[in-house]
Amino acid sequence: MGASLIGYLVKGPHELNTAEALTQAAIARTQAMLDQIAAWEHAETDDEREAFAAQYSISHEDFADLISSQRESLAGKTAAEMVKDFIEFWPGEDCRDACVRPDPDSPGKVIIFAGEMSWGDEPQGEAFKQLQRAELLGLYSVFGIS
Repeated sequence: MGASLIGYLVKGPHELNTAEALTQAAIARTQAMLDQIAAWEHAETDDEREAFAAQYSISHEDFADLISSQRESLAGKTAAEMVKDFIEFWPGEDCRDACVRPDPDSPGKVIIFAGEMSWGDEPQGEAFKQLQRAELLGLYSVFGIS
C-alpha cells in the first residue's frame, strides 16, 4: 500500500477564447449546471438522483461526492463569477499544484496536470479544484478542453 497520484490531466488552448459570445455561452452552461445540481439535491428518491447522474456516466454516490467536494467553492458565487475565476486561472501556470507544458503535437495548446500524491484524500490545490469545478460545470466543452 502506498500513496496514489490523484489529479486531472487536460489539454487545451494556451489562451482561452474569451469572445463575448463564448463567455456568455460558458455562463449559460454554468447556470444550467448549477440549476441541475440544485434539482439533484432536491430530488426525493435515489432513482431520481441516479437518472440525473446517469447523464454524466457517474453513479449518484460519486456525483454526491463531487458536489460535496465543490460545495464551498460553489456557494455564494454567480455563474458569471465562476466563469471569470476559471478564465483568470487558465492555464494555471501560477499554481504550485499544476504542471503546464506546451503540447508538442499541437502548437498553441498546452497540457496541464494538476494534483498531488495522496493517501486517499482529495488534493487541495487551487489548480486541481479549478479543473474539477470546470469539469463539473461543463466548461471543458465550451472552451475546447479535453
